[in-house]
Amino acid sequence: MVANLKNLVNDIYAKDISRKLSAVFHTKQKNGEFIGNYAAYGYLKDPENKNRLVVDPETAPVVRQIFKWKAEGVGNARIARTINEAGILAPCKYRLAKGIVKSEKYADNVWQTTTVITLLKNPVYLGNLVQGKTLCSLCEGKERSRTSAEDWVVAYGTHEPIISQELWDSAQAVMTARTEQFKAQQGKYAHFEKPEIILKGLVFCADCGLPLYRYKSVTGGGKYCDWIYLCRTSDNLKACPHKYIHEPDLNGAVYAAIRAEIQKACDISRVIAKLNRDSGHKSRLARFDFEIEEAEREIKRVASLRQAVYEDYAAKLLTLSEYQYATEKYDADTEKQQARLEAAKHEKAEYAEKSTPVNKWLAAFSRFMDAKELTVEMAETLIERVEVSNRNRVSVTFKFRDEYAAISRYAEAA
Repeated sequence: MVANLKNLVNDIYAKDISRKLSAVFHTKQKNGEFIGNYAAYGYLKDPENKNRLVVDPETAPVVRQIFKWKAEGVGNARIARTINEAGILAPCKYRLAKGIVKSEKYADNVWQTTTVITLLKNPVYLGNLVQGKTLCSLCEGKERSRTSAEDWVVAYGTHEPIISQELWDSAQAVMTARTEQFKAQQGKYAHFEKPEIILKGLVFCADCGLPLYRYKSVTGGGKYCDWIYLCRTSDNLKACPHKYIHEPDLNGAVYAAIRAEIQKACDISRVIAKLNRDSGHKSRLARFDFEIEEAEREIKRVASLRQAVYEDYAAKLLTLSEYQYATEKYDADTEKQQARLEAAKHEKAEYAEKSTPVNKWLAAFSRFMDAKELTVEMAETLIERVEVSNRNRVSVTFKFRDEYAAISRYAEAA
């Protein structure tokens, strides 16, 4: 009861602190104080006031150039590619180089189209702060989520601007026109049916490691529609070869790989079925069971001896030191046999799980023995990752690789 009460008090205290901190942060936001982890690209936190932004002389010229290019009508992908070719570090990689962030996951970051778009939409470069775009609250039990625009906290003139209002307006006008043009074009071909995305979130570029994007390709003057996967990094970085693959071809290649794995499962299952009928399989199980029974029997025997020693001590047939010596020995024996019992149970369970038809790999692929085509369920169950390299070579990484290795060893050794 004391432990439960302490946990309740700690929970209430933590939520109270969260509520107070949220109020403090909201007040800082309304007062135009920056409360983010790190400044937007082009700015740095003021060394003398961490809640104020100052212009970064190294990156501010890059920001100005991006806005100028956009105002001139240059495409986002072309902007990203030009910056990459100039050897300018992407925002996250720049922060890593300066020690602002520590995670090495940013070491390979490059300028992407999305990076350019995010930068062009950020009003921070006009000297304004827009905060509160995401919200999480411990006191209310809310996980981090995006907030609506009307809930954002906007403060004007909080720091030195990098670009002029005129340049901002010109760039936004170009972006708005491009967006409207894209929406109009999309609406023009809205009558084409959108097939189900079978490999959603599973397809990646073999060169840069980033996800491939699924696009609608309309040809023949609007008569034909194909869905393709392509790597957008190739538009932003020459080091990543241009690649795209038609969705039916990709699905077909993945299905063929799965069929090959299913055939492998069929072959191994026949071997396992034969081995499970043999005496070797039964003798292995018998050895596990014997080891378990022996350990349990020994634990009971030691417990009986320990009880007998206690009774002798209670009857004053043993001294305290003799009783302590005996109980210490029996405790050690019990611990040893308990470890022996747990090890035997674990080995038996592992053997049953990985080296018999209960094996997860075998069970997973056996579910789809009669499948005639690739399905969402099949992809989600069996596939960990699909990679597409140059010339449309498709590589599939399957789940349950450890289970496959274990059952293969068992089949080979038997």
